[in-house]
Amino acid sequence: RAEADATDAEASGARPDQRPNQQTDQLIQTCQKAWQDAWFESPETAPLKQRFDRAIETIEQKQAARKAAAEQKNRDLHERLITLCESVEGAHAAENLFNVEADVKSAQQEWKKKSSLLPEFGKELSPRFRDACNLYFEKLSEFRTNRDWERWANLNQKKALCEVAEKLAEEDPLRTMAGTAKKIRDIQAHWKEIGPVSRDQSDEIWNRF
Repeated sequence: RAEADATDAEASGARPDQRPNQQTDQLIQTCQKAWQDAWFESPETAPLKQRFDRAIETIEQKQAARKAAAEQKNRDLHERLITLCESVEGAHAAENLFNVEADVKSAQQEWKKKSSLLPEFGKELSPRFRDACNLYFEKLSEFRTNRDWERWANLNQKKALCEVAEKLAEEDPLRTMAGTAKKIRDIQAHWKEIGPVSRDQSDEIWNRF
């Protein structure tokens, strides 16, 4: 029986252990209990005891390495979640909020995948990440509204310039040539000072001008 226990322990130590850490701990305890039940001290059993101890030591070393790797993986994941929080927390202060929208959405997708792998840290950091995303999208909505208003105002200014230019085009160029040339230069300078209009109206207003 002791020899069979030593052989089982050696086999467990020799093969890759894909079991969860808790199951491996239970395996070690089971092997040790079975050995205690079967083992008795004698010259004949001493080599078996050495075999068994070496096999258990091998299992424990592998178990320690697996636990260390798992802990490192969790630390790396935790650090990545913090990095995602930090990346989104600064997004609302970007000079052009549209330029970072894709980055924020990408961070949200990565957060959704990785936070579920580490529930305890995901739960701890979720409010921080969620608040940062909400702040960014609130600012983005304000930015979009302001930009739409500005482009609407720009469009009206450019329409007014078009009307002025169209009236100039109707005048007799021979009678008003000198004055018209100056007015045209002034209109063109003013046009350049006005900001952009919405993309779907940009070509139309430019062609009219």
